[in-house]
Amino acid sequence: MSKFEWRTEEDWEELAAPEQPKRSRPRRWQWLVTLTIFLGLAGYFVYNQVEQRIEEATHTVEQDVLSSLDVLQTANANRDVELVNGVLSGRDPQWTDIQRDLIRHRLLFDRTPFGLTLIGTPEVIETTLAPDLLTAELNLHAHYAIAIGNGLTQTITLEHQALFRKGARNWLYAPPETEFWGEMQSISGSFLTLHYPARDADISRRLANDLERKIGEMCAMIAFDAINCLRGSRVELTLANHAAGLVMANEPELWLQAGRTLVLPAPTLVGLPLNEQGYQALFRGYAVVTLQAFIGERTGWQCCERAVLVQALLDRQFSLLSLKPWPLLPQDYANLLNQGVLIQDVVATWDQTSFREPDPALYALADFLQTVTEAPAPLVLIPIAAGDDLTGWLTGVLRANLASPESNRQWQAFLYQQSGLANRPPPVPWPDQAISMLCGPNFPDAAALYTYHPAEEQWREQLGGRAFFTAQSIPEQPGLVLIEQSLGAENRPPQTVFWRGGVTIPLLERGFVLQAVNPAGTILAGGTLKLNPNTSTHSADAFLSTEEIILIDLDTCTNEMGSCSTYSTPLPNLHWSPNGDLTLSRVNRPGSISELRLGDNIGQNHPNGAVGLGTSATWLDNEHIIHLRSQEVVITHVYSKKSETVLAERDLLPLLPENSPISRLTINEIGLSQSDPNLLFVLASSFNDLSAAYLFQLNLSERQATYLTRLDDVPIPSVEIGKTFRIPVKIRANQFQVLVTIVHGTNIPVYYFYSYQMAQDKISLVKLVGGTNSGNYDWSNDGYWLVTTDAGHLKLIAPGWGYQRWVPHAFANCRAVNWLNE
Repeated sequence: MSKFEWRTEEDWEELAAPEQPKRSRPRRWQWLVTLTIFLGLAGYFVYNQVEQRIEEATHTVEQDVLSSLDVLQTANANRDVELVNGVLSGRDPQWTDIQRDLIRHRLLFDRTPFGLTLIGTPEVIETTLAPDLLTAELNLHAHYAIAIGNGLTQTITLEHQALFRKGARNWLYAPPETEFWGEMQSISGSFLTLHYPARDADISRRLANDLERKIGEMCAMIAFDAINCLRGSRVELTLANHAAGLVMANEPELWLQAGRTLVLPAPTLVGLPLNEQGYQALFRGYAVVTLQAFIGERTGWQCCERAVLVQALLDRQFSLLSLKPWPLLPQDYANLLNQGVLIQDVVATWDQTSFREPDPALYALADFLQTVTEAPAPLVLIPIAAGDDLTGWLTGVLRANLASPESNRQWQAFLYQQSGLANRPPPVPWPDQAISMLCGPNFPDAAALYTYHPAEEQWREQLGGRAFFTAQSIPEQPGLVLIEQSLGAENRPPQTVFWRGGVTIPLLERGFVLQAVNPAGTILAGGTLKLNPNTSTHSADAFLSTEEIILIDLDTCTNEMGSCSTYSTPLPNLHWSPNGDLTLSRVNRPGSISELRLGDNIGQNHPNGAVGLGTSATWLDNEHIIHLRSQEVVITHVYSKKSETVLAERDLLPLLPENSPISRLTINEIGLSQSDPNLLFVLASSFNDLSAAYLFQLNLSERQATYLTRLDDVPIPSVEIGKTFRIPVKIRANQFQVLVTIVHGTNIPVYYFYSYQMAQDKISLVKLVGGTNSGNYDWSNDGYWLVTTDAGHLKLIAPGWGYQRWVPHAFANCRAVNWLNE
């Protein structure tokens, strides 16, 4: 039986032989795709190569342009006209000359004439190259500082365009094409006609409107008819499309001589603002220059009569118009006050005709003039323009001669008000002392003793109805020595009384000048006074000291006149040793030689007698003195009389600053510091030039001298030149080294106090002027505070800190001011 294998139809289909595929020809579109891809890749490669080469070429061009810009900015920073020649286009000779002038004044990007001070270097924001790579336009942003007052500034940014063209060897800074600016256009108002290029039309029209408004504001402040604001011709202002206006704005003489026709650079040349703050800064710059020309034209002022004063007056007006901040700070007024600047000295400088940096004294005077006259600057310019006697005009305004104490009182009161010192707390604590002074409406026929306590800010009347002529405090001890003038027909000599703690004790039926105090007790030394028949008894010179010296033991005094124990001494100018056992006196000998003579505790002759020759003697301790002898600083033992030279004139010369013309010095004075007895101050002057003094410091333990400063205002020694009399400089041995000179020039005495504060290593100067005399100032025990009195004010001065406090009072004819120990 055969075997049968069953299969389905599907199985048979699987087993059927596969059909062979038909062979077909390749399709054409595949070749086209391949060819396109190939060509695309090739084109992309070529394009990238071209782009890369273009970028490289562009980058090279940009770097070359920036290199020329760097040269341009370097030349501008250094005012190097020769350097800039290599990068300036010469196609327009006039434009090229202007650029050189800008470089010469460093005004390529600086806009100082418009009140804008360049900060750093302008930065390139964008570079645009022409398709032919032969022209490049740079867009730059420059940052400027603008003053906003009180010594503060803000920063604004202006946009600049700079055009460069390809030269034969490098890229050249070049002028724009004529079509860059467009046609000139005009706009007119009541006060101003403005001409401007079409390129700057929008900002120029806004400037015209704002300038009109500001001129109108100024005219309203001073009354329209005062300077013919409406009746005069319009000012013609051209915003030029060339940079010559930048140079003109930097030269006030040029635009002030232009009359009513003024040319300034267009905003694009100055720099275009990026925001409102920038526009306002730009407007103020245009407004200041425009208003100055407007005021000059309206008042008839011709440049440059008293140009420095005129500039200060105008700046004061512009500060009121919020166009310029006033350059003076309260501290500037305080400095002028402390320096004792006299109004006649400032007036002597107002005839200068060349513009310069603001002079604080002259600017303060401009402020003072507009304050006392209550007249805006343009009205003050009218007498200047008319050629009037300005000094006579000011004398009439002040109702006093400029060289009088009254004029300087008004001037100093103004400086004090502007300084803001009245609102500042004292820089160091008030002394633990009161202040005393004598005042009276009919001084000295009727005077009262008043005291003032700075810490309490309180006045007290202590003694009234007396004829006190002068008062002197007792160093380091409480109380006052007062001299009472005789009254009526008694014609008796002046009497000396002692006042302490509200109690008055009669001392002598004569007057004497307090000279020194024994540190060990209460013995006073004074020269007897007598009337000077050549002066009024109301004069500061009413009494002259004689050679007679009287010592008074206060412990023995009662309420009875003549009850005090007194001692006579043959030695003048006594100085006690630290323990009070010895006295030292300087006795003049023939030939201007001074002998230093030793005495006992009441000034009687000592067995040791003369201990040496010299001047400026000071006790170092109870056995040694330090003094000047033949241009040497010498320490002498008062018992053995052995001396040691610690400093000579030849030791000081090498300490002077380099290039000093001084070849020989004269040592004038020495003074020992009380706060540090190891320090000695030495004052010397040029042997051939008496107009200057030099201050040195000597460390006694190390024998090391140090140069401190030159004191130009201290004439040494006593000289008489014409009507000017100078007394020798005196050294006060305290925490401050104080030098005093009195100059009787014109009719105003001037006292110079140079103060050296060792803790600060600082030297300061304060002058007391007008109405001050030798009895009208005193120093506190701590050496920090100087007190003086003037009409209507008690003045407390801390020279080391440039500080003053004026205390007003209603007392008349005050003098004899003292720091009082209580």
